[in-house]
Amino acid sequence: MLREQIKADLPNFPDEVIDVWLLPIATGRDGDGYGWPPRVEDLGEWRYALKCKSLDYWRQTIWSRTEHEFNPDFFCDGSLRALVGLLGAYVKGEVNSYSNLQNGRQRFASLVRYISQNGVVPVPVVYEEDNGVSFVDGNHRIAALTYVRGIFNAHRDEYLAGGNVEPRLLQPAWTFVPPENGAYERMQ
Repeated sequence: MLREQIKADLPNFPDEVIDVWLLPIATGRDGDGYGWPPRVEDLGEWRYALKCKSLDYWRQTIWSRTEHEFNPDFFCDGSLRALVGLLGAYVKGEVNSYSNLQNGRQRFASLVRYISQNGVVPVPVVYEEDNGVSFVDGNHRIAALTYVRGIFNAHRDEYLAGGNVEPRLLQPAWTFVPPENGAYERMQ
């Protein structure tokens, strides 16, 4: 039912984007999700998940299934900072803004196992900015992919038990093009 509500509000969204990005936030891990639709007065998680953009903005996006190399050299500054922070927290044990995310380390470990057994990353949602790829959803997935590809080799055995599949160079993604006219309201 919740999935159908999201689809009714965002008919342009591919089903997979709803399933991997919006539905987990709406339902939560233990039934403690934020529901649907997002309300401006309930800023919380939706404000950040939707990148402070209104539903009207998201209704005007155009989606395509793409493939990317996901090389950190091609990430925008914000995505690169997130990647470094996630790897620092989950691989090197640094205390930073990512080290206290609920179940973050377990999510990272689960993603590393999945990628090392299947060779692909569960599909992230990306936007191609002028200065590189920006991740709307999937920072943990890309950090796990980067790790499996050989970053922090000294720590690899910690998460890689049971998998030895080399990740494909090109990985699937959902990429969106923002509204052309730029006239949309922001969530306050």
